[in-house]
Amino acid sequence: MPKDDSGLTGEKWEDCPRKPIAVATNHPNPNRRMAPLSYEGVPLGSAKKMLIEAIVSIYGSEIEEEDQRFIFACFRTALFHMPHAGVFYFDEEKKQIVCRIQSQKGFADFGVNKRWLQAVYARFIKRSEAYKKTGAAASDTGGVHR
Repeated sequence: MPKDDSGLTGEKWEDCPRKPIAVATNHPNPNRRMAPLSYEGVPLGSAKKMLIEAIVSIYGSEIEEEDQRFIFACFRTALFHMPHAGVFYFDEEKKQIVCRIQSQKGFADFGVNKRWLQAVYARFIKRSEAYKKTGAAASDTGGVHR
């Protein structure tokens, strides 16, 4: 997914679909919306490293591209390897990560995008809390299925 295809304007995803194939920090449906992820107290570089570690610790995921403020990832389902595009944007002013995971094929995601995002959040929070306590990133191998 190229950087200019992120669909992010300000803090909103322009192309967030109403059909049940996406989860985002500003999804119009409250059941498919998640709060932005805070990285208050963690430097941007460390937060990016922790988020990348959290993403790649999920089976079937990979980082496709990253730059100063964006991380583009691909998550694939275990059974049919269906692609789901993840976009994570670091808002340095608010110390928040806004994100979206969207199915690339099909008409419904059956909740998998929300579960992936919840897993990324949990693993990131675990690492950031450890960082705040010790000043160093935590190594989390729990849940790695590679």
